[in-house]
Amino acid sequence: MIARREALQKKIKEAEEQLRKMAARDSEAHRRLETRKAILIGAVVLKAVRDGEVLQLGALRAADEASLRTLLDRRLKRDHDRKAFDLPPLPPQDGARTPAAPAKAAAA
Repeated sequence: MIARREALQKKIKEAEEQLRKMAARDSEAHRRLETRKAILIGAVVLKAVRDGEVLQLGALRAADEASLRTLLDRRLKRDHDRKAFDLPPLPPQDGARTPAAPAKAAAA
C-alpha cells in the first residue's frame, strides 16, 4: 500500500512538472508573439511616417486601434506577419506568391 502511494505521488509530481514546462513554453510563445507585434508595428508606423501616410490619417492616436489596424492591413504583405494580427492573407497577385515567413534552417 505504501509503495502504491509513493508511485502515485511520483506520478503526480511528474505531471505537475509537465504542466509547469507547458506553461513556461506557452508563456515564452506569447512573449515572442508580443515582441514580434511590437517590431512590426514600429516598422509599419516608421515607414508610414517616412511616406507621409500617418499625417494623411490625421495623426495616429494611441487609442485609435482601428486606424492602426487599417494601417497594418495596408502595409503588411507577408502572410506570417498578417497572421500575428489576425489579418486575412492577401490574395496572390498575377500568379505571384505572397511572400511567406522565412524557412527555419534545419539543425545540423
